[in-house]
Amino acid sequence: MGADAGILGATTAGVPTGFPAFPMRVTKIWRTQLTGGTPATVNVSFDLGTGIYNSGIAGNYSLLQSTTPDFSAATPVTGGSISSNVITFNGVTLNDGDYFTLGLATCAESRWRCQWLEGMVKS
Repeated sequence: MGADAGILGATTAGVPTGFPAFPMRVTKIWRTQLTGGTPATVNVSFDLGTGIYNSGIAGNYSLLQSTTPDFSAATPVTGGSISSNVITFNGVTLNDGDYFTLGLATCAESRWRCQWLEGMVKS
């Protein structure tokens, strides 16, 4: 897997339409590259202690997966689990060339979190 040069801030650009619960995503985008074989299920983890706010609530995050770096047509994959500062989505199938990133939920549960995300989007 590789990543673009994006930061770990938040953005509202290229977020899934029709899913108002996840109006933001992490700016950084990762891309898969498979060698020698067919796609299999993997576990995808994000370290929430490295520039991504950890709300402690797994439902505040989703995995966004797309065939292009624009996630507006992606369906958020929910059901992750948080352990310490890491959120993990188990049993994800990533195809060669897929793009993925972390979707972020609305900020209704925490004013501090809203301010953090708003600051990251403006950066």
